[in-house]
Amino acid sequence: MPKGVYKHYIGIKAPHYGKTHSDSVKHKIGLANKGKLPWNTGKRWSEDVRKKMSLSHLGEVFTKDRIRKILSRRTPNSFEDKFISIIERNSLPFRFVGDGSVMVGKKNPDFVHNTKRIAVDVYYTYFKMLDDRDIDAWKLKREKYFIDRGWNLLFFDESQIDNFLPVLKELA
Repeated sequence: MPKGVYKHYIGIKAPHYGKTHSDSVKHKIGLANKGKLPWNTGKRWSEDVRKKMSLSHLGEVFTKDRIRKILSRRTPNSFEDKFISIIERNSLPFRFVGDGSVMVGKKNPDFVHNTKRIAVDVYYTYFKMLDDRDIDAWKLKREKYFIDRGWNLLFFDESQIDNFLPVLKELA
């Protein structure tokens, strides 16, 4: 089949779009697949193949549009929801843009000021430390990136939840 043929069957154009299988059909499908293993179960890639796969992804550069498309389905996490509720309760001029609606270069802040070039990143320290990331180095690098593009960047973690309001009111 020629490359790209399947694009015609994505979304609304897909023949099964909006339809569901009945319970009896689901049961039949389950019985038909019972005992079948995925094609790659128990197989090991050779060292050469693993190296080729690794190299094929190294240096992969995402365009601004690709990043925006990836982020378009992103919804606020629980910490961002808390931040949103603080903003809404106090009628502060910030909005959630972590879904890729605002890009600063190739970076996407969590929140931006409605009129000023101020961005806010909120994060849980635990998740930044999961991959042995140096949080201070990450913050410096990210802040420099935003400053180089004419933006001010603020960071808030879970320990600073009581400090959100005074700082944000000052910036409003």
